[in-house]
Amino acid sequence: MAGAGLRAAMSPSFRDWFPVDPEHPCVVDDKDVNAHHLALPNIGGGRFTDGGKIGKERRIFLDLIPVALHADYEMARKDGRFSQLILYFKNRGNGEGDEGILLGAGTNGKHYVLAVWDKNGHNKWTPPAGDVNTPLP
Repeated sequence: MAGAGLRAAMSPSFRDWFPVDPEHPCVVDDKDVNAHHLALPNIGGGRFTDGGKIGKERRIFLDLIPVALHADYEMARKDGRFSQLILYFKNRGNGEGDEGILLGAGTNGKHYVLAVWDKNGHNKWTPPAGDVNTPLP
């Protein structure tokens, strides 16, 4: 187990790999996020999708996303410019906390990093206000 803890401590987090600037969107390929997710040492984690329906997905997301990001998640969930929200979550099992990344799958075909977090905090990008007719950058 000590080896796994050392590898986890040395591995970059989602927050390191996908830096979020509050002023500019970070557009990623879901495949790149998935590859990084699979490469990270962990004791558990997963990928969850929320298509905006009331149900268990919302509860799972709220359980895994830091409380400080709940309002941002709820706002993105209601934003018609996103067809779904995707959460990648890791528990490294080294007593240093969990980490994750929240993506918004835009109806324009792009995946936006809405938030990333790790043991040191979180970063987020808030889409500009608008409705389904307001394009995302």
